[in-house]
Amino acid sequence: MDGKLNVILIDDEDLVIEDMRELIDWEANGFHVSGYAYNGMQTMKLVRSVCPDIVFMDVSLPDTDGIRLSRQIRELFPDVVIIILSGYMDFSYAQGAVEIGALSYLVKHQMTPSRLLEVLFQARETIEKKRLSQRLGNRLLLRDILEQNAVLPEDTLEHLAAYRDSFVLLLLSPVTPVFQTDSTKDQIRQPHSSAFCTLNEPQMKILDLLICHSNLAVFIGISPEEKAGRGYLARLGLFVRRLLDIMLQTAKTPFFAVHLGRETVISGLHDDFKLLESHAGDYRFWPGQNIIDLSRIPSEASALPAPDTVFLDRENFLSHNQQFYIQLSDCFEHLLKTKDAVFLSSLCSGIRHLFRDLGEEHLLDGLTCTYAPDILPQVQEHFKKIYEEVQRQQQYSPSTNYMIRYIRQNYNLSPSLLDISATLKSSSMYLGQKFKKDTGRTFHDYLNEYRIEQAKELLSKTNMKIFEVSESIGITNSQYFSRIFKEMTGRTPNEYRAEHFSI
Repeated sequence: MDGKLNVILIDDEDLVIEDMRELIDWEANGFHVSGYAYNGMQTMKLVRSVCPDIVFMDVSLPDTDGIRLSRQIRELFPDVVIIILSGYMDFSYAQGAVEIGALSYLVKHQMTPSRLLEVLFQARETIEKKRLSQRLGNRLLLRDILEQNAVLPEDTLEHLAAYRDSFVLLLLSPVTPVFQTDSTKDQIRQPHSSAFCTLNEPQMKILDLLICHSNLAVFIGISPEEKAGRGYLARLGLFVRRLLDIMLQTAKTPFFAVHLGRETVISGLHDDFKLLESHAGDYRFWPGQNIIDLSRIPSEASALPAPDTVFLDRENFLSHNQQFYIQLSDCFEHLLKTKDAVFLSSLCSGIRHLFRDLGEEHLLDGLTCTYAPDILPQVQEHFKKIYEEVQRQQQYSPSTNYMIRYIRQNYNLSPSLLDISATLKSSSMYLGQKFKKDTGRTFHDYLNEYRIEQAKELLSKTNMKIFEVSESIGITNSQYFSRIFKEMTGRTPNEYRAEHFSI
């Protein structure tokens, strides 16, 4: 029914029911008339069968009165919206309608299409507000279970009625470069449930989505018939692929999905979530795959202990460089053999800290590797450049090394020899000559070269306009920027972007 609200009509007159059905286009306005009944017995049977959202109740029926019958319905479905119908305005009936919390009291012969739609839209607003409140409350309860393994009392668990039966727990993680510094994970927003209306179907639907520990936990309800059917996991895979397509369209970021290949129950929710969370980074070992069913992945954990990463140290890198590369290769060999996401996280953390200790953390922005097999070649290439630069700088004078650090820290401002000479209390001419003798380049040339290297990263990794790139590296004249960029690279900024853009 595509998210339409279920409506049932209760009246002892065929003509009244027929008139109401013909008065408006129910489906076009987001409502579905699921059935009708003429007396109390038929009504209770119908209510149990269709679980209505809205009930139009005649106040007077052959075997009971509508007020009493409405109370019975409310005992079964406390959130149902009841609208009382009557042939005339009667104070006692109106008072009874108020007592049972009816949304409205309508006189049949005064009902018009506009009045009926007005009441229906009020009912929908009431239902949506209540559902939103329930959803927010449910999310708080679910978060307590997921994050803290909270043991909830039975009366509290009753609020999670949708989770009384088993369901599928899915974990979505954004696919990002390993060393990305602007953390897409921290930018995940709670998706609006309306985005998934086209995805849901009677046999399989999303119960809720919840951001937890920078991942997105997805709760999928499965009908008993679907669970019992053949090819259930294959259909679940198709459902998840459609979900990932919607996430890509709405979040503008690709996501990876991992699930257990079985259902989860509320009592085992915390443990299942922790298991999925431990595999949230597994996509880095499976290039080209965006869904992993853990029940089909053999455990590849090695009995051998993970290599120690203590060698990722500045002093060791500079003093024992060849041994450093051997140890680094050993770590990645172990990593690719075991597909250990926890060790991957530890190893990458150590690499990041080493880049920072070497004063080169900004270079991590140039590492585009997303998958484990691609990390070592890129990291080694950068480490070798750093080592060669360090070796050169060891031959430089202290003033030249200071000027290099100053350029790297202030390239996007307006660094000048005059500022440095004032700080070092030395002649700008002497400092400039010393700098050129050490590096083979003037201060101005070195500054521009460094700026252009930063511009290359921005052109290949962002959608920034050319003038924005120019300003971000400290060059206010974009025409001048384009000219020196072409002089140094042989391409205009736009030509370079066309060749290297990687988003």
